[in-house]
Amino acid sequence: MFPELIIRHFTWDDAPAVVDLFNLAAAADGLEQWLTLPGFRREFGGPLARPERDILLAQHSDHIVAAVLAWMEGREHAPQPIMPLLLSLHPAYRDSDIGARLLDLALAQGRELGAAIATSPARPQEPYKRRLLLAHGFTYGRSWWRLRADLTGGCYVGELPAGLHARAYQDHRDDAPLVALVNDIFSTAYLDRVYDEAEIRHWVMDQDFDPELLTLVVAEPDGTFVGYVWGWVDSDSDERAGFIGDLGVQAAYRGRGLGRWLLQRAKADLRARGMDWADLDVDGTNHQARRLYESEGFRVREEVQWYEKRLLE
Repeated sequence: MFPELIIRHFTWDDAPAVVDLFNLAAAADGLEQWLTLPGFRREFGGPLARPERDILLAQHSDHIVAAVLAWMEGREHAPQPIMPLLLSLHPAYRDSDIGARLLDLALAQGRELGAAIATSPARPQEPYKRRLLLAHGFTYGRSWWRLRADLTGGCYVGELPAGLHARAYQDHRDDAPLVALVNDIFSTAYLDRVYDEAEIRHWVMDQDFDPELLTLVVAEPDGTFVGYVWGWVDSDSDERAGFIGDLGVQAAYRGRGLGRWLLQRAKADLRARGMDWADLDVDGTNHQARRLYESEGFRVREEVQWYEKRLLE
Protein backbone atom coordinates (compact mmCIF):
# COMPACT_ATOMS: atom_id res chain seq x y z
CA MET A 1 0.00 0.00 0.00
CA PHE A 2 2.94 2.30 0.72
CA PRO A 3 5.84 1.24 -1.53
CA GLU A 4 8.13 3.94 -0.13
CA LEU A 5 7.54 2.79 3.46
CA ILE A 6 10.69 2.01 5.45
CA ILE A 7 10.71 -0.22 8.51
CA ARG A 8 13.84 0.27 10.59
CA HIS A 9 15.26 0.30 14.08
CA PHE A 10 15.16 3.30 16.39
CA THR A 11 18.00 5.75 16.99
CA TRP A 12 18.00 8.36 19.73
CA ASP A 13 17.58 11.08 17.10
CA ASP A 14 14.09 9.63 16.60
CA ALA A 15 13.02 10.18 20.22
CA PRO A 16 11.13 13.50 19.72
CA ALA A 17 9.26 12.12 16.70
CA VAL A 18 8.30 8.95 18.60
CA VAL A 19 6.99 10.99 21.53
CA ASP A 20 5.00 13.16 19.11
CA LEU A 21 3.55 10.06 17.44
CA PHE A 22 2.36 8.54 20.71
CA ASN A 23 0.77 11.80 21.82
CA LEU A 24 -0.85 12.43 18.43
CA ALA A 25 -2.38 8.95 18.50
CA ALA A 26 -3.53 9.43 22.10
CA ALA A 27 -5.17 12.76 21.26
CA ALA A 28 -6.98 11.20 18.30
CA ASP A 29 -8.36 8.53 20.63
CA GLY A 30 -9.49 11.04 23.23
CA LEU A 31 -6.82 10.03 25.71
CA GLU A 32 -4.78 12.30 27.95
CA GLN A 33 -1.23 13.17 26.86
CA TRP A 34 0.86 10.58 28.61
CA LEU A 35 4.38 10.76 27.17
CA THR A 36 7.02 13.44 27.46
CA LEU A 37 10.54 13.45 26.10
CA PRO A 38 12.17 13.34 29.57
CA GLY A 39 9.79 10.54 30.53
CA PHE A 40 10.67 8.60 27.38
CA ARG A 41 14.38 8.95 28.06
CA ARG A 42 13.84 7.89 31.65
CA GLU A 43 11.90 4.77 30.68
CA PHE A 44 13.97 3.62 27.71
CA GLY A 45 17.42 4.98 28.51
CA GLY A 46 18.20 2.81 31.52
CA PRO A 47 21.29 0.64 31.88
CA LEU A 48 19.47 -2.56 30.85
CA ALA A 49 17.44 -0.99 28.06
CA ARG A 50 18.37 -1.56 24.42
CA PRO A 51 16.06 0.79 22.52
CA GLU A 52 18.12 0.59 19.32
CA ARG A 53 17.25 -3.13 19.24
CA ASP A 54 13.83 -3.15 20.85
CA ILE A 55 12.03 -0.25 19.17
CA LEU A 56 10.90 -0.69 15.55
CA LEU A 57 9.67 2.23 13.46
CA ALA A 58 7.70 2.62 10.24
CA GLN A 59 8.75 5.69 8.28
CA HIS A 60 6.78 7.12 5.34
CA SER A 61 7.85 10.27 3.49
CA ASP A 62 10.28 11.23 6.25
CA HIS A 63 7.60 10.88 8.95
CA ILE A 64 7.41 8.27 11.71
CA VAL A 65 3.91 6.83 11.26
CA ALA A 66 4.04 3.75 13.49
CA ALA A 67 6.17 2.40 16.30
CA VAL A 68 6.32 -0.72 18.40
CA LEU A 69 8.31 -0.74 21.62
CA ALA A 70 9.11 -4.31 22.63
CA TRP A 71 11.53 -4.56 25.49
CA MET A 72 12.84 -7.32 27.71
CA GLU A 73 15.03 -5.08 29.92
CA GLY A 74 16.36 -7.69 32.31
CA ARG A 75 13.43 -10.10 32.05
CA GLU A 76 15.36 -12.68 30.00
CA HIS A 77 16.31 -14.76 33.04
CA ALA A 78 12.82 -15.02 34.55
CA PRO A 79 11.19 -18.49 34.61
CA GLN A 80 8.52 -17.25 32.16
CA PRO A 81 10.00 -14.13 30.52
CA ILE A 82 7.33 -11.58 29.65
CA MET A 83 7.88 -9.07 26.84
CA PRO A 84 5.70 -5.94 27.05
CA LEU A 85 4.78 -4.36 23.72
CA LEU A 86 3.63 -0.77 23.21
CA LEU A 87 2.16 -0.04 19.80
CA SER A 88 1.32 3.34 18.31
CA LEU A 89 -0.22 4.04 14.90
CA HIS A 90 -0.77 7.38 13.24
CA PRO A 91 -4.55 7.80 12.72
CA ALA A 92 -4.13 8.13 8.94
CA TYR A 93 -2.42 4.72 8.71
CA ARG A 94 -4.68 2.56 10.88
CA ASP A 95 -6.45 0.96 7.92
CA SER A 96 -3.14 -0.18 6.43
CA ASP A 97 -1.12 -3.31 7.20
CA ILE A 98 1.70 -1.30 8.84
CA GLY A 99 0.68 -2.15 12.39
CA ALA A 100 0.43 -5.86 11.56
CA ARG A 101 3.86 -5.85 9.93
CA LEU A 102 5.51 -4.17 12.89
CA LEU A 103 3.77 -6.48 15.34
CA ASP A 104 4.90 -9.56 13.39
CA LEU A 105 8.50 -8.37 13.50
CA ALA A 106 8.32 -7.59 17.22
CA LEU A 107 6.88 -11.02 18.04
CA ALA A 108 9.58 -12.73 15.97
CA GLN A 109 12.26 -10.79 17.82
CA GLY A 110 10.66 -11.70 21.13
CA ARG A 111 10.91 -15.41 20.28
CA GLU A 112 14.57 -14.99 19.37
CA LEU A 113 15.20 -13.33 22.74
CA GLY A 114 13.48 -16.17 24.59
CA ALA A 115 10.29 -14.36 25.61
CA ALA A 116 7.64 -16.85 26.69
CA ILE A 117 4.76 -14.38 26.71
CA ALA A 118 4.07 -11.12 24.91
CA THR A 119 1.68 -8.67 26.51
CA SER A 120 0.32 -5.42 25.11
CA PRO A 121 -2.10 -2.76 26.39
CA ALA A 122 -5.21 -1.50 24.64
CA ARG A 123 -7.60 0.99 26.16
CA PRO A 124 -11.34 0.83 25.47
CA GLN A 125 -10.91 3.94 23.30
CA GLU A 126 -8.49 2.02 21.03
CA PRO A 127 -10.66 -0.62 19.30
CA TYR A 128 -8.33 -0.76 16.28
CA LYS A 129 -5.48 -1.86 18.57
CA ARG A 130 -7.65 -4.49 20.22
CA ARG A 131 -8.65 -5.87 16.81
CA LEU A 132 -5.01 -6.03 15.73
CA LEU A 133 -3.97 -7.90 18.87
CA LEU A 134 -6.85 -10.37 18.64
CA ALA A 135 -6.05 -11.04 14.98
CA HIS A 136 -2.52 -11.98 16.07
CA GLY A 137 -3.70 -14.52 18.62
CA PHE A 138 -3.67 -12.34 21.73
CA THR A 139 -6.34 -12.85 24.37
CA TYR A 140 -7.47 -10.62 27.22
CA GLY A 141 -5.33 -11.13 30.33
CA ARG A 142 -6.07 -8.47 32.93
CA SER A 143 -6.81 -4.80 33.47
CA TRP A 144 -4.80 -2.10 35.10
CA TRP A 145 -6.43 1.02 36.45
CA ARG A 146 -5.18 4.59 36.51
CA LEU A 147 -6.55 6.30 39.61
CA ARG A 148 -6.53 9.99 40.50
CA ALA A 149 -6.98 11.88 43.77
CA ASP A 150 -7.82 15.57 44.18
CA LEU A 151 -5.22 17.20 46.45
CA THR A 152 -6.72 20.67 46.61
CA GLY A 153 -8.81 19.97 49.70
CA GLY A 154 -5.78 19.29 51.89
CA CYS A 155 -3.74 16.18 52.62
CA TYR A 156 -3.91 14.57 56.04
CA VAL A 157 -0.92 12.52 57.22
CA GLY A 158 -1.43 10.25 60.20
CA GLU A 159 1.03 8.83 62.68
CA LEU A 160 3.77 6.48 61.59
CA PRO A 161 3.44 3.05 63.26
CA ALA A 162 5.54 2.61 66.40
CA GLY A 163 9.11 1.40 66.00
CA LEU A 164 9.54 3.02 62.60
CA HIS A 165 10.84 6.30 61.33
CA ALA A 166 10.85 7.85 57.88
CA ARG A 167 13.34 9.91 55.97
CA ALA A 168 13.99 11.05 52.43
CA TYR A 169 16.48 9.38 50.11
CA GLN A 170 19.93 10.78 50.89
CA ASP A 171 22.59 9.56 48.47
CA HIS A 172 23.94 6.49 46.69
CA ARG A 173 24.56 4.74 49.99
CA ASP A 174 20.81 4.15 50.02
CA ASP A 175 20.86 2.38 46.64
CA ALA A 176 21.81 -1.14 47.76
CA PRO A 177 19.28 -1.44 50.62
CA LEU A 178 16.61 0.21 48.45
CA VAL A 179 17.06 -2.19 45.51
CA ALA A 180 17.01 -5.11 47.96
CA LEU A 181 13.67 -3.86 49.31
CA VAL A 182 12.22 -3.30 45.82
CA ASN A 183 13.18 -6.82 44.74
CA ASP A 184 11.82 -8.34 47.95
CA ILE A 185 8.44 -6.69 47.37
CA PHE A 186 8.00 -6.60 43.61
CA SER A 187 10.33 -9.01 41.76
CA THR A 188 7.53 -11.55 41.17
CA ALA A 189 4.78 -9.01 40.41
CA TYR A 190 3.24 -8.85 36.95
CA LEU A 191 5.61 -7.16 34.47
CA ASP A 192 8.18 -6.64 37.19
CA ARG A 193 11.56 -8.30 37.48
CA VAL A 194 14.80 -8.24 39.46
CA TYR A 195 16.37 -4.78 39.56
CA ASP A 196 19.94 -3.74 40.28
CA GLU A 197 21.69 -0.72 41.72
CA ALA A 198 22.61 0.68 38.31
CA GLU A 199 18.92 1.12 37.52
CA ILE A 200 18.27 2.93 40.80
CA ARG A 201 21.18 5.25 40.01
CA HIS A 202 19.75 5.89 36.54
CA TRP A 203 16.48 7.10 38.06
CA VAL A 204 17.98 9.17 40.88
CA MET A 205 20.28 10.94 38.42
CA ASP A 206 17.33 12.01 36.25
CA GLN A 207 16.73 15.74 35.91
CA ASP A 208 13.29 15.43 37.52
CA PHE A 209 14.30 13.28 40.48
CA ASP A 210 13.38 14.88 43.79
CA PRO A 211 14.85 13.08 46.82
CA GLU A 212 12.11 14.51 49.04
CA LEU A 213 9.58 12.52 46.99
CA LEU A 214 11.36 9.22 47.69
CA THR A 215 10.38 8.44 51.27
CA LEU A 216 12.04 5.50 53.00
CA VAL A 217 10.67 3.87 56.14
CA VAL A 218 13.32 2.47 58.44
CA ALA A 219 12.86 -0.07 61.24
CA GLU A 220 14.47 0.68 64.57
CA PRO A 221 17.01 -0.06 65.90
CA ASP A 222 18.80 -1.87 63.05
CA GLY A 223 18.02 0.65 60.30
CA THR A 224 16.53 -1.85 57.82
CA PHE A 225 14.39 -0.40 55.02
CA VAL A 226 10.88 -1.89 55.34
CA GLY A 227 8.77 0.35 53.11
CA TYR A 228 9.00 3.16 50.60
CA VAL A 229 7.00 5.41 48.31
CA TRP A 230 8.37 7.13 45.22
CA GLY A 231 6.59 10.16 43.83
CA TRP A 232 7.40 12.04 40.68
CA VAL A 233 6.71 15.42 39.08
CA ASP A 234 7.50 15.63 35.36
CA SER A 235 8.83 19.10 34.60
CA ASP A 236 7.93 18.75 30.92
CA SER A 237 4.22 18.22 31.59
CA ASP A 238 1.71 21.08 31.50
CA GLU A 239 -0.66 19.29 33.87
CA ARG A 240 -0.50 19.97 37.62
CA ALA A 241 -0.54 16.26 38.40
CA GLY A 242 2.16 14.26 40.15
CA PHE A 243 2.58 10.53 39.91
CA ILE A 244 3.04 7.94 42.65
CA GLY A 245 5.07 5.35 40.80
CA ASP A 246 6.01 2.90 43.54
CA LEU A 247 4.56 2.13 46.95
CA GLY A 248 5.64 -1.01 48.76
CA VAL A 249 5.81 -2.51 52.23
CA GLN A 250 7.81 -5.55 53.28
CA ALA A 251 5.53 -8.50 54.01
CA ALA A 252 6.41 -8.69 57.72
CA TYR A 253 5.29 -5.07 58.23
CA ARG A 254 1.94 -5.19 56.42
CA GLY A 255 -1.32 -4.83 58.27
CA ARG A 256 -0.01 -2.07 60.55
CA GLY A 257 -1.15 0.96 58.56
CA LEU A 258 2.24 1.62 56.98
CA GLY A 259 0.95 1.47 53.40
CA ARG A 260 -1.75 4.01 54.23
CA TRP A 261 0.80 6.30 55.89
CA LEU A 262 3.09 6.13 52.86
CA LEU A 263 0.20 6.98 50.55
CA GLN A 264 -0.78 9.95 52.70
CA ARG A 265 2.84 11.10 52.85
CA ALA A 266 3.17 10.95 49.05
CA LYS A 267 -0.03 12.94 48.52
CA ALA A 268 1.09 15.62 50.97
CA ASP A 269 4.53 15.86 49.38
CA LEU A 270 3.06 16.27 45.90
CA ARG A 271 0.68 18.93 47.16
CA ALA A 272 3.61 20.77 48.75
CA ARG A 273 5.15 20.95 45.27
CA GLY A 274 2.07 22.64 43.84
CA MET A 275 0.31 19.60 42.42
CA ASP A 276 -3.50 19.59 42.30
CA TRP A 277 -3.77 15.89 41.50
CA ALA A 278 -2.01 12.64 42.31
CA ASP A 279 -2.13 9.73 39.85
CA LEU A 280 -1.17 6.11 40.35
CA ASP A 281 -1.63 2.75 38.63
CA VAL A 282 -2.91 -0.45 40.21
CA ASP A 283 -3.08 -3.98 38.86
CA GLY A 284 -6.70 -5.05 38.58
CA THR A 285 -5.94 -8.26 40.45
CA ASN A 286 -4.63 -6.33 43.48
CA HIS A 287 -7.98 -5.74 45.15
CA GLN A 288 -6.50 -4.92 48.55
CA ALA A 289 -4.36 -2.10 47.14
CA ARG A 290 -7.25 -0.66 45.18
CA ARG A 291 -9.46 -0.61 48.29
CA LEU A 292 -6.71 1.27 50.14
CA TYR A 293 -6.34 3.84 47.36
CA GLU A 294 -10.07 4.42 47.05
CA SER A 295 -10.38 4.85 50.83
CA GLU A 296 -7.82 7.66 50.50
CA GLY A 297 -9.80 9.52 47.83
CA PHE A 298 -8.52 7.97 44.61
CA ARG A 299 -11.06 7.37 41.87
CA VAL A 300 -10.84 5.49 38.58
CA ARG A 301 -9.72 7.67 35.73
CA GLU A 302 -8.82 5.13 33.06
CA GLU A 303 -8.80 1.41 32.36
CA VAL A 304 -5.94 -0.23 30.48
CA GLN A 305 -6.64 -3.75 29.22
CA TRP A 306 -3.62 -6.01 28.77
CA TYR A 307 -3.74 -8.72 26.10
CA GLU A 308 -1.38 -11.70 26.14
CA LYS A 309 0.03 -14.18 23.64
CA ARG A 310 2.15 -17.21 24.44
CA LEU A 311 5.27 -17.29 22.22
CA LEU A 312 7.05 -20.41 23.45
CA GLU A 313 5.36 -23.66 24.36
